[in-house]
Amino acid sequence: MELWIKGLLLALLMIGSVEDWRNHSIHTWYPMAFFSGALLRQVLCPAFSMWMFVGGIALGGAFFVLSKIKSGVLGAGDGLVLGVCGAYIGVWGVTTMFIRGIFLAAIWGVLRLALQWIQSGRCVNGEMPFIPCLLAAYLTMLW
Repeated sequence: MELWIKGLLLALLMIGSVEDWRNHSIHTWYPMAFFSGALLRQVLCPAFSMWMFVGGIALGGAFFVLSKIKSGVLGAGDGLVLGVCGAYIGVWGVTTMFIRGIFLAAIWGVLRLALQWIQSGRCVNGEMPFIPCLLAAYLTMLW
């Protein structure tokens, strides 16, 4: 994968992580701007087959639709960012990133619950931002 593509995807995930961490939601304008870059790259110099491109977008689209049907399971911004990532790295890359992100989120959740238990003797339910987990997962893919 080209270096500038890796840099763009890393920038998207870093911006999304900061915003998701602070607000537990993201704006839709910048993922769409990054998506237009991926679309332009695919049209001008295809990095992989159209099926890989569309499949990567479809995975994020499925999570976006799931967030609208079943609110609280996954945020719409998470599905949007996954779709844009799929446009950059294809269906297999985004699937790998999603599975690693889920694994890292599970570890983070268990550690967070354990820390709450130690501090207050009880576990408090709360939202957990997922895009930082996707960023960590992408960094493991670059390594």
